[in-house]
Amino acid sequence: MSIRRTRSLLSFAAAAALVIASPPPARAVEQAPAPATPWDQAAVTGLAGQLAKACDALYDEYYRTPGSSGGQIGTGQAQESYRLKYKLRRIEESSQALAGALAAGKGREETTPQVEDLGELARDARVLLSRMFVQSPLQARLDTARGLWRQMLPYYGITPPSEQP
Repeated sequence: MSIRRTRSLLSFAAAAALVIASPPPARAVEQAPAPATPWDQAAVTGLAGQLAKACDALYDEYYRTPGSSGGQIGTGQAQESYRLKYKLRRIEESSQALAGALAAGKGREETTPQVEDLGELARDARVLLSRMFVQSPLQARLDTARGLWRQMLPYYGITPPSEQP
């Protein structure tokens, strides 16, 4: 065996031993960070109630929008319109369920999945709206509801997502 090859193998063995013996990186052992805003059941319940009302208004606004029954004939938006209708119905139902759960005394741990799901549904609805070129009152209602949702996030220790869909 050559000296170069021996040195290479020894260097590799030393590096492998160092990696194996070293403790895991700090971020692998860290616990989830505590919420930025201390939990306040009354405040979060109030925000959830406002959110549920805003989502009801959002769903009602959808039915006042021309073409809400499937899109205008020949526009190619029927499928997108049905997807949007489904997402808005889920947003309305989820927001009501969240408000009810918080009013019943459920806490942060029990309602976090609902809060996360609402954010995903709202993001999906914003993307659909942008594809459908439906911007005015429906987009404004969605933005209002999303603003209320974003106010809840610090209580859950969730970093608000960017404003882009």
